[in-house]
Amino acid sequence: MSTQQPNRDRRQAVGLSQQEAAQRAGVSLASWRRWEAAASSVSVEIAAACERVFTTTSWDVEVADAWDGDGRLTPRQAAALIYILGWWHDIDLQEWLERPDEPLHQVGPFRLLDQRAMMLVDGNRTFAALARERCAAVASELQAGTLPFDRPGCFFDEVLMAVALPEAQELLLDQPDLFETLPERTSELSGDDDCDIADDDWDVVSDGFDDAASWGDWEVPRSWNPPHPLLRHLLNERPPFQWFDPPTPATTGAHRSVIDN
Repeated sequence: MSTQQPNRDRRQAVGLSQQEAAQRAGVSLASWRRWEAAASSVSVEIAAACERVFTTTSWDVEVADAWDGDGRLTPRQAAALIYILGWWHDIDLQEWLERPDEPLHQVGPFRLLDQRAMMLVDGNRTFAALARERCAAVASELQAGTLPFDRPGCFFDEVLMAVALPEAQELLLDQPDLFETLPERTSELSGDDDCDIADDDWDVVSDGFDDAASWGDWEVPRSWNPPHPLLRHLLNERPPFQWFDPPTPATTGAHRSVIDN
């Protein structure tokens, strides 16, 4: 028996195809196949993501415990956001940093930003590496029940939420099987309590994030149609290389926004 056989057997034992397992891991099918054939052939991050497929029960319990009844996100919404951030970290940005064969502005999460912002940093490896670090950090906090709005943080963390929201909404709608082990929250099940929201109440989530955001212009860099009228001012006041800077005493609390200026 070859050394890679156990991982194939584990996958088959839980009734998953390679495509389904890759989706649950948040990695590409090619990455899953490489890991299943030889775990040492992929990065440590991708190997860890693949391994998590076989510990989804504990992961799901943690997410469910963190978000059930929270009122800002349902467990399935939180999981969808974690998946999106994980894919950007493990696939899009990891693969671009290893092989920058395409423009950075075509890689997630940057493909969801206004290209006027990306013109200032396109192709910059440092910017991509910092973004990858923040994807992992925010995903880890979400898993534990913390949003970027809950603590002082850099502007980019809240921008990540702005671009991840529509992607998470689409993922939850198109691939519900990824979330079947998490408690479902429908409109009928959400009840009359104001803190209860349904899995499809994404507008409520967005409004809540807007109320809680420390940076009042957190959504401005997102790609809008038509383009956001305040982006040019934002880029002058806070260019992309400052998006990872920690908050200063002058901006702690309700951080100054270009909207207020």
